Amino acid sequence: MDGEPEDAKSAPPKSDTESATRKPVAKRSRTKATQAKPGKAKPAKAEVAGTTTAAPAETPDQAADTAPEKAPKTVRKRKATTRKRAQPAKTAAKSAEDAASKDGAGTPAKTASTRAQGGKPGDPAAPAVAESKPPAPPPPTRTEAPARSEPPRPEIREQTPVPAPQGIDAPPLPPYRAALRHLHRLVLDRGGNKLDKADTMVETPLRDLHIVGPNATHGNDYRPTPRRLVEWVLSGIQACLPGPFEHTTFLDIGSGRGRVLFEAARFPFQRIVGVEFARELHEDAELNLRHWPRAHMRCREVDLVLDDAFDAPLPEGDLVVWMFDPFSERLMTRMAARLAEHAREARVTLVLVDPRNPMAFRESPTFRALDMPPSIRRRIALLSPYPVRVYTAAPR
Repeated sequence: MDGEPEDAKSAPPKSDTESATRKPVAKRSRTKATQAKPGKAKPAKAEVAGTTTAAPAETPDQAADTAPEKAPKTVRKRKATTRKRAQPAKTAAKSAEDAASKDGAGTPAKTASTRAQGGKPGDPAAPAVAESKPPAPPPPTRTEAPARSEPPRPEIREQTPVPAPQGIDAPPLPPYRAALRHLHRLVLDRGGNKLDKADTMVETPLRDLHIVGPNATHGNDYRPTPRRLVEWVLSGIQACLPGPFEHTTFLDIGSGRGRVLFEAARFPFQRIVGVEFARELHEDAELNLRHWPRAHMRCREVDLVLDDAFDAPLPEGDLVVWMFDPFSERLMTRMAARLAEHAREARVTLVLVDPRNPMAFRESPTFRALDMPPSIRRRIALLSPYPVRVYTAAPR
């Protein structure tokens, strides 16, 4: 024909067998090529009558037809894989740079190696790269804000501490005297102790009390006087004095909780006065006085004074003064001079129980020892837990 090209004319005619054989092979090879993974080509197999036989090798024309389809897909998948692998590396590098900028010192060598390898740091497949740490930059200098000007605070002056009252502890009693003290507490004084509203048997140091007056450091601790001892001593004085107790005032210096005052109220004194400089002891004495039965009191005029012994005035008239080791030696000398001054106008009878400083009265020209009946003296010497000295002074 005139419209056909020369190549078509010159090409030999193909047989029917050849064309029938090639068409299925070309279709099967294309299908396998599209299903095969990129970069890997598996030989195609032909199934003939239930048997599997290897397909004939592709001709150069068939390979040329399938090559343009495989190349673009392989390139695209490799690019996607490279992007996915590079993404964690960029993220890790960025976080490393942020940490380095915050701390002031980073690891640029590790970051560079990570970027070069295209993987995560610490990956065993990545080659080792020498790390070089740059010198750490100096810490940033902080500019402190100027301090706020505060108003001047008032100056606090240190107060000189007031010395606490220190009671002078009494020396321990000998074993025999200590046993007598327990005898009085448990047996002889049991009847009078039941009448007390506030317990008068408790020994109390002055350092635990509130003291009135300037002589807190010169006082002695509170110790209870045996009740029977008061009865024995006053009975001996009453037998020795020329006048009755109706014209005499009983004065207890350091009266404490009022134990001696209530026993002296059994005698017919004109008046009874107790002077105490410890506030707590004075309040206990007032409580006991309000509840003490009046049937046991022959003298019902009882006055309790909270004051220092040298500030409280002495009662007028004849006195029987009772002191159970209340002061130190210096104050005892002052009290002896004060009582000697009062003895110029009235009779003064002084009773010292457990005296540790009796020299002021023993050596005084005004006072002399009172000679009580022998029976009273023997009873006191045998049954009293404490020694007793009795002195008297009268106007001349």
